[in-house]
Amino acid sequence: MPEFVQEIHSISELPYVQDCGGSLRCLVSEHTFKVPLLNNDSSNSNSNSNNQLIDVHATIVDKLPPDTSSSQIFKFFSSSKNLAASYSELMSKKNSRSLLYLQGGPGFPSPRPGSSLSISHTGSGSWASDAIVNKDIDRLVLLDQRGTGRSSPVSYQTLEMQFTDATAAASYLTNFRADAIVADSEQIKKKLLGPAKNWDVVLGQSFGGFCLATLLLTLPKNEHPKRALFTGGIPPACASIDATYEKLWQRVRKCNDWYYSKYPGDINNVKAIVTHLNENKVELPSGGKLTARRFLSVGISLGGGDGAHEALHELVLSAFLPNSRTISTNFLRKLESLQPFDSNPIYFLLHESIYMEKGKGASNFAAMRTMPSDFQIDTSKERVNFFGETVFKHMSEDFVELNSNFMVDVATLLSEKSDWGDLYSGGETSSFPNAAAAVYIDDMYVDYNLTEQTIEHKLQQCNKYITNELQHSGLRMRGSFLFDKLYNLCQVEK
Repeated sequence: MPEFVQEIHSISELPYVQDCGGSLRCLVSEHTFKVPLLNNDSSNSNSNSNNQLIDVHATIVDKLPPDTSSSQIFKFFSSSKNLAASYSELMSKKNSRSLLYLQGGPGFPSPRPGSSLSISHTGSGSWASDAIVNKDIDRLVLLDQRGTGRSSPVSYQTLEMQFTDATAAASYLTNFRADAIVADSEQIKKKLLGPAKNWDVVLGQSFGGFCLATLLLTLPKNEHPKRALFTGGIPPACASIDATYEKLWQRVRKCNDWYYSKYPGDINNVKAIVTHLNENKVELPSGGKLTARRFLSVGISLGGGDGAHEALHELVLSAFLPNSRTISTNFLRKLESLQPFDSNPIYFLLHESIYMEKGKGASNFAAMRTMPSDFQIDTSKERVNFFGETVFKHMSEDFVELNSNFMVDVATLLSEKSDWGDLYSGGETSSFPNAAAAVYIDDMYVDYNLTEQTIEHKLQQCNKYITNELQHSGLRMRGSFLFDKLYNLCQVEK
């Protein structure tokens, strides 16, 4: 890993105390770490970017002694001239057990404590509650992966400000994959915990699990966490990208089967929406275009678990004004809120790269190339199928922040790149009894059989909790239950 530079760590605003009920209080602080754009194992040695420093942000939640008051914390930090140094001084007085959380995506920031991530003194509800109250974890590091949230965010605006041509922008973005995210987490670990200590737990949700696999399969054993927990995030490391999407299209079809069997009336409702969008130009509130293909992309939610199918059904029913064939503005706003690719373009630009490694060639928009004929938009067929977690080149025409020659060229260059480096190979061959994975039989986003292949050939002895009672969103829906299950499955030396 690259050596630290001086002044790498800063806190830009006063930490605060969050009351979590009962006697549980937590310190919430916002940290920025300056890290090299390139890591020394980078697959992008042909990049034209200088090895500049970028910002990586993490929200850190520390469990406080029960008698700590907000006024004490405010007094301590308000007189500080260096918040990061004061934080380190405060935390040096305890022997923290730390958890790193790796968010799903790619392209989305970590959840925020108190809003999208609840912490309760009861120890129930969220995974964070169980970790802090029942597992004696007293520090959560919620990482905004590079390019997301407050970590040198990638957007059309920031790319256009930094680069004058698409080739340079594409080269820059090749440094935003799982290997770089792991390198960032190692930098942060050494700064927070010191050079000789590792994370007690790393929890990877969805794409965060892909990053965790990269950590385990590329770093030496002495850099591994005590426990490694995967929730719906074992990468298809033994399959080509085409084979991966062929499996995933089958899963999307199955989700469509379930949806239309529950809501058979939506066969005609969806056809009516598609027909209207094919015959009329419909503009979204943000300025993007609502085409039939963009509408069908809301099928990404079909694998979301409890309430996902119901929410999509409600969306379909709200499409037209009553007794009319006029598209409802409420429908447009609701649909737009479900498709955050304008504000999170990494998902569009780098999604297929998460499957790419040395020797696997170029992705060339694999989801579009492997699309089965029954997903072609044709209202004369029995039904029109929704798409799944799929990225298409034409998305650049429908989303306002992606709709420029510059962004199209960047996406095309990334899809044509064939010299990717390894993500899931190159480390010590080993078994992983200290790892545990939630494997969802009916997962629409991560194929069950390809997951089993990876565990068998790459992550031997990883403990498995196999279930058809939870979907990909299991960590969000039953966080405390799932965290407890996986934590206790890990075989850890005392």
